[in-house]
Parts: sequence; C-alpha cells; structure tokens
Amino acid sequence: MQIAVIDDRPGGLHELLSALSARSINIEDCYGIVLEEGKRAAIVLDVERFPEAEAVLRARGVRLLDDRELGSL
Repeated sequence: MQIAVIDDRPGGLHELLSALSARSINIEDCYGIVLEEGKRAAIVLDVERFPEAEAVLRARGVRLLDDRELGSL
C-alpha cells in the first residue's frame, strides 16, 4: 500500500494516476483523505507492482507516507 500526499486541487489526483498509468501500473484499490481543504490530500493506493510504483512516484517528487506518519497528521 502506498500513501501519497498530493495538492488538494483540480487535477492533483489526475497527475498522480497518469504517472502510474504511463508505466502500466494497475491500481487495485484507491481512496483519499483531505488533510487540509484546498491545500493537500492523502491518497491511499493499493497497486500491483509496489516497488515500481514507489519509484515512479518518488521520481515525480510525490511525498510518500508510512502508516505512522499518516496517523500523526
């Protein structure tokens, strides 16, 4: 499972999903949590190729959280 922090704005989720789609990484489950309305959101992703998805997202500058970090927000 990946937890990504994105901008809470139109197109923020699209950019994240497009990066994964470009590498044909299948998303098996996904849900989001608004952290600060209009500022940032956490997107929880269950993907089929976890290590590759993590590398793709980090390369795009996406902040990834672990469960402990999410709980402290």
